[in-house]
Amino acid sequence: MNKLLRTALLTAAVAFWVVSFAAAQSFTGHIRGTVRDATGAVIPNVEIAITHLQTNRQVAARTDPRGEYVSVPLSVGDYRVEASLAGFKRAVRS
Repeated sequence: MNKLLRTALLTAAVAFWVVSFAAAQSFTGHIRGTVRDATGAVIPNVEIAITHLQTNRQVAARTDPRGEYVSVPLSVGDYRVEASLAGFKRAVRS
């Protein structure tokens, strides 16, 4: 293999690595959890309200049959999570 071809392949490999690394950076995350009652039993169909404290932007989620929920991708910041269901006291966590 001649020197020019080796240099071109090496350059392409390094460029691919840099682009791959940059693309892997993420500035979002998820909030996930499980809602349980005082006895430890999971609670399905709980409404979850997730509020970004700096912008007051709110997104909603709902627990599945296993009492678990996961948010849509969220920007970095501080959040308040509220869980509510008829017959239960509302729970709030920041």
